[in-house]
Amino acid sequence: MGMKRFFLWEVSFECGNKVGGIWTVITSKAAEVAKKFNADYTAIGFFNPEKSEIIEEVPPKWLLKVLRNMKKNHSLQFRYGKWVDANDVNLLLVDAREFQQKNINDIKAKMWEWYGIDSMNAGHDYDEPLAWSYAVGLLLEEIAKYTVGIDVVQCHEWLAGGTLLYLRHQNAHLPLVFTTHATVLGRAIGGATPGDNPEVLAAQHNVKAKHMLECAAARVADAFTTVSELTGEEATSILDKAPDVITRNAMDGQSLPPLSEMLKLKVQAREKIDEFVKAYFLPYYPLDLGDYPILYTAGRYEFQNKGYDLLIDALGKVNHSLKSQQSDKWLLALLLVPAGTLGIKEEVIQNFMSYSRMKDSLKEEWEGLSDTIYGAGDNQQILKEKMDSLLHSSKEFVSKLSRFKGKTPPLCAFRLAIPEEEDPILQKLKQNGLLNRQEDRVKVVFYPVFITRRDELIGMKFKEIITAASLGGFLSRYEPWGYTPMEAAAHVSVALTTEHAGFGRSVATLGDQVKGISVLKNEDLVNQTARTIETFSKMDKDERLTYETSAYKIICDNYLWKDAIKSYFRAYDIALKRMARRVGSDSSSESASSLPVQA
Repeated sequence: MGMKRFFLWEVSFECGNKVGGIWTVITSKAAEVAKKFNADYTAIGFFNPEKSEIIEEVPPKWLLKVLRNMKKNHSLQFRYGKWVDANDVNLLLVDAREFQQKNINDIKAKMWEWYGIDSMNAGHDYDEPLAWSYAVGLLLEEIAKYTVGIDVVQCHEWLAGGTLLYLRHQNAHLPLVFTTHATVLGRAIGGATPGDNPEVLAAQHNVKAKHMLECAAARVADAFTTVSELTGEEATSILDKAPDVITRNAMDGQSLPPLSEMLKLKVQAREKIDEFVKAYFLPYYPLDLGDYPILYTAGRYEFQNKGYDLLIDALGKVNHSLKSQQSDKWLLALLLVPAGTLGIKEEVIQNFMSYSRMKDSLKEEWEGLSDTIYGAGDNQQILKEKMDSLLHSSKEFVSKLSRFKGKTPPLCAFRLAIPEEEDPILQKLKQNGLLNRQEDRVKVVFYPVFITRRDELIGMKFKEIITAASLGGFLSRYEPWGYTPMEAAAHVSVALTTEHAGFGRSVATLGDQVKGISVLKNEDLVNQTARTIETFSKMDKDERLTYETSAYKIICDNYLWKDAIKSYFRAYDIALKRMARRVGSDSSSESASSLPVQA
């Protein structure tokens, strides 16, 4: 018997609709998935008219027929094309708004009848993904009638759970895979111990219907996976279901330049950061910009969950220690945490404009020096006058720039939408004596906007900033995986993570000799972090670089999708075998090598 053809349908609310970390997972692994399934790989996502990431094109004739039937029979709308952020893989966006209006009560009744899911008190944030994912289930049931081969269905998170639950109730001849990136209840309680009755706790946190749907999807899937051992333990406790496979997250190796190129990019990005630092701090006092490390943290504004309070406490200790030692070392801490803003502070705008104007003026004078040298010949007096003029201009430049001498640079570059005394990050900085005084050895810039190259101050992409950095600090109290420290290491920065993160747990298994990624213990976390940062800040540039390059190599050797994707493929193989037993088909006669993933 010939080898069967395999289709992969990857269903997620975030396919073509960037919301959070799952978008990063799927887009980063798309290239490796496409290598195996080629044109038979399609991502199915939620149509968001405000931010769809698709280059539309006409579907294949057979699929066009399916979509027309679904539109006619179920009031569904579709967009088909290429997903521009995911290596141009096939993308099918489903618009189920009208379908939801007509059918949501009936769908919720079926979920109760089939799986005992109580959604009486659930709101729109439950109804919308349920209706959408249920509609995707109807769509895939119809698609399977036209494809010649085996259709593997990969569903991510509870938001796609309706797809799996519908198809499982129909006993569809489709291998069904469910992946949990973090349980609904786990997110709600921040990774705390759920106790004896997770369902009661879910009700207390108003996530009962989502939790019950997630439990059902994990229970009836042909294969169930989680993205880390940490999330696997959480699922076992909260969902009462252990994962069949751990599908660890990774980086897209194709998007990472070789180390030599990364180091060149690091130098270029560092020069841009230096310009930002000059404009931000020099109007207040001089700084030695020859050799200073840059620490950054980034993420959603979840003050305690992301551990910003812990990191700021640690930075406060570092600042106090370096000051008490009268050290000449200093470091810059960039807190890249978006919040509501009302624009750049006027003081900051004026400083940047003054710096730019004076720098351009001084540059013109220095460029004119060559003409003077050639024109003066042996006339030393002309040369002396020109040099004196340049020296005077340079001193005037410094004098004019230091117009806020005696004051301190603002901790935040932007006007916040709330009073600064109510902002947790700013209050924590002040409590720790991190005030950007001249004597402070830790300088801080809280940058509460999304980073884009169009930014009026930094003018860099986010990846440029983290490439320029020396150290990324991520002390989350709850982090099912943790892309941010992995991303920091991949961009040649030392990464600080913890045992609370799935990535941290994974790195810890690599042994004690790992250099460049520090996995901090949960006990005495602030003091550990402070000691690590202080030790690193005292290193010279070359010594720091050995740790930074080591971090990059750890990612390349252990956390690229070219290897990590195999765990997903193992899950598909498990699902294929279990589906065959479930429906009593002859698919079980297909050897493991039938899956393209095993080739």
